[in-house]
Amino acid sequence: MARDDVRFHRGDMRSVLVNQLKKAEEDVLGVPADYVLVMSVEDLVDELFARWVVNPLVVHFDQRSSSGTKDIDFYVAGWEGDRIKVAGSCIKFLYPFEGDAVLFDVRPSTGTMNPPRFELRDGFVLVAYEGRAPLDPNAVKSYVDSMEETIRKYVGWSRNDIDPWNERLRVELRRWVEERRTKVIADRALDAFLEVPVVDRANPSSSFTVDPPRKVRPVAVQPIAPTPAFAPEPAISDDGFAAILREIESVTTAVQRLPKTFAKMPEESLRDVLLVVLNNHFGPATGETFSRRGKTDIFIPYDGDERAVFIAECKVWKGQKAFEDAIDQLLGYLIWRDSRAALIVFVRAGSPTDIGTKAIDAIRRHESFKRMGSSAGRETFTLANRNDDRKEIHLALLVVPVIE
Repeated sequence: MARDDVRFHRGDMRSVLVNQLKKAEEDVLGVPADYVLVMSVEDLVDELFARWVVNPLVVHFDQRSSSGTKDIDFYVAGWEGDRIKVAGSCIKFLYPFEGDAVLFDVRPSTGTMNPPRFELRDGFVLVAYEGRAPLDPNAVKSYVDSMEETIRKYVGWSRNDIDPWNERLRVELRRWVEERRTKVIADRALDAFLEVPVVDRANPSSSFTVDPPRKVRPVAVQPIAPTPAFAPEPAISDDGFAAILREIESVTTAVQRLPKTFAKMPEESLRDVLLVVLNNHFGPATGETFSRRGKTDIFIPYDGDERAVFIAECKVWKGQKAFEDAIDQLLGYLIWRDSRAALIVFVRAGSPTDIGTKAIDAIRRHESFKRMGSSAGRETFTLANRNDDRKEIHLALLVVPVIE
């Protein structure tokens, strides 16, 4: 066999991975500024991770096939040191593999002084055995078994180096994306979002204020269409979202404690109770911060625009299909790039725990579901806008028993 058939011996795994990490960091630094200000951090990290992840080798030994025995010219040593041609045979075994083929030439941190020799061809590992005809079946089997065992070891050693590196890659990408985002904001001296904070009022006369935050949203590195220049958009702050949810939970606690008072109320009346409390706690002295829309919804518009920065929907549980319709209704709103929402489900019959499980399952199975998240100190669901998946709704679910 040729010397270049020797595998797992050329490049050093540590050097390869260090170089790969350096290139990934350079890629993040090269993300155009406008791109960094549009989509979610997680989406950008996912895209960069898919580009730079090292896919470990997987060899499918259980799918082995053979070329069959072929005639070859085989040479043996003669009495006088010369080489004599005799009849020979060769049999080749093929194993399909997945992963980055270049890893077959990279030396893992663990290895032996005698790495395996084999060829690579069109997605297959090719192990050949040749000798003087006729071939000894036991010798062929012993050689192939030994070669498979050696390849298995090296593939395993390679993976032991790669798996922890891939975990580190995702962590580093998230850090670099955050740093890149901060740099873009500093360079532009731009407040990336006009945050719409919900400010606790010390007394009823305090006003609802708008103050600038320091948040941005990243975008995919290679958009299909040119990305327009970033324009700041309003968003409820995380602290504001937490404050709203605390007030909603305080009302729902009262509902649970006084079931006879609230059990017969229709959805619209339950919504209005929430609306009064929210506006009393957060709203200005005149007018409403929290407004009605439809029969069961509460929303916060911003500066006269019909797009909502916060949406809440109150629904009595009437089965999974009706709940799925409620999710669709939420997604039908015109929203800003980063809106917050609450789905409040009143349970008048059945087990609130079981219904909560069904509601969570329905959200996670929805076509617009992107990922689980955490906001306002609680678990949330991130859903994509139907018309623009760069716009996201961060949804909190509250299940409220109202059982007499």
